[in-house]
Amino acid sequence: MRIPGPIAPQPQLPVPDRAPLPPPPRPHATRDAWDDSRPPPPPPPATVTVAPGDSYYRIAQNLATAQLAAEGLSPGDPSYSARWHELSYSLVLQLQASNGNRPLHPGDVLTLPGSAPVPPDVSGDAQPLAPPGDYDAAFINQFSSDPNGSNGNCGFTSALMTLRLLGIDTSGLGGNTYEQAMRLRALGGAGTVDTTFSNPSQVVASLNAAGARAAIVRNTWGADKLAAVDVMRQAFLSGEPMAFVCCGNPELGWPALGTYDGGHFVTVAGYDPATDTFTVLDPLQGGPIQVTADQLAAYLSADNSEAGEVVQVLPA
Repeated sequence: MRIPGPIAPQPQLPVPDRAPLPPPPRPHATRDAWDDSRPPPPPPPATVTVAPGDSYYRIAQNLATAQLAAEGLSPGDPSYSARWHELSYSLVLQLQASNGNRPLHPGDVLTLPGSAPVPPDVSGDAQPLAPPGDYDAAFINQFSSDPNGSNGNCGFTSALMTLRLLGIDTSGLGGNTYEQAMRLRALGGAGTVDTTFSNPSQVVASLNAAGARAAIVRNTWGADKLAAVDVMRQAFLSGEPMAFVCCGNPELGWPALGTYDGGHFVTVAGYDPATDTFTVLDPLQGGPIQVTADQLAAYLSADNSEAGEVVQVLPA
């Protein structure tokens, strides 16, 4: 490539003795190019009618997918998964608020958010967004509403918490939470005596009968319970709404909370990648608890033929 030499100095032009002429006016748009008589494009739909099988999460996920596509993001973008996950959670909260935080029913009309807020920066020292789901609202102590204050309903209370967490309507199961857990017991084939313990297959049957999709995850980890924990971790990282109902021994997992020493079901409700901790809804506690991967693995390591089973639950 030829490199030009230095530019020769140009002669200085005389300064005019009058102001320059204004530029010519820009031509107006023609009627064809700007026709204000044409109707404006229709606005996006402001509501959505709930269809059978819909949940807050499913509707929010569809909205998040459409919004990110409109922003020009595709699933191949490095930031897509985290952005989609955070946006879906934000939309879930807005949809729930628009419906008075009530369970969904087919035919309900939800007001769609006009625009979803931009998620906060979660880099550096910023606090991460909470995972999807209202853990406090979903939590139930298994003895709540029980007239005797004693039962073996941990499996069906965990199933009930999971249904509530996933936005599945439980109002048809009965009045108070004890009655609903007993209804799930009957649906799972565990009888009507609340002192009888349950097994994972009965919990799966109760969840499927109540409108969820539940199945026991095939045991590919053997005695390595940290591998079972990683199965749940990777599933939560996919961004899909889900929870797990697991059988183990809480005395091995979180003994400092003064819990039960024996076979017991809990709901693993979410995962926080920023701290590598899991949110657990233990029906013997007073609310959600945070446990480490090691604590959850220790809980699953109970010496019991039913312990260590992992039941994955998704909306129908």
